[in-house]
Amino acid sequence: QQLKVTTENILKLGSFEPFRESQFAEFSGDGSSLLTVQESDDGIARLWSCESGVELCSLRPASLLSGRDDLSLAVTAPFAVFIESIALDKTGRYALLGLNDQTAGVFDCETGERLSVMYPGEALPDDYGKVRAVAFSFDGSLTLAAFPKGKIGFFDGTGSLLLAVLQVPIGRQRGKVVSLAVS
Repeated sequence: QQLKVTTENILKLGSFEPFRESQFAEFSGDGSSLLTVQESDDGIARLWSCESGVELCSLRPASLLSGRDDLSLAVTAPFAVFIESIALDKTGRYALLGLNDQTAGVFDCETGERLSVMYPGEALPDDYGKVRAVAFSFDGSLTLAAFPKGKIGFFDGTGSLLLAVLQVPIGRQRGKVVSLAVS
């Protein structure tokens, strides 16, 4: 599996099948790596080296909704995790993934380990919902996630400590945050 530049200067990922599209792609701040999520049902994010074109790691998040019996929805099988948003820190070492179980998390791209579980309240979510946007600050000191119902969570750089929650007004045309940026 390799990242390639064609003679027409088009970036191609060798493992992608022609009928599938890339749902998300983001370069690290230093341009050394590229994080992608292919449109499919496998729920995998892949990190690529921009220099060699080789896949460096794959991230397979598991949902916290799987295996729980205290949920507001009936989960009879393992909850199907979909990656709804991605961000990559400036070095390409850490990925921030927003999931469809109302959580986000920081992942170590060297080990594939999930380092944090981010959600905007006291208790873990008990229902599904898309985290549509995530972001790292450039200096890596903050992580942000746009949770359902117009909540934006501000966390420390590791995603482990919730610092604040901003509630966006909810109305007919408001309440869904689909993009985040931090300077």
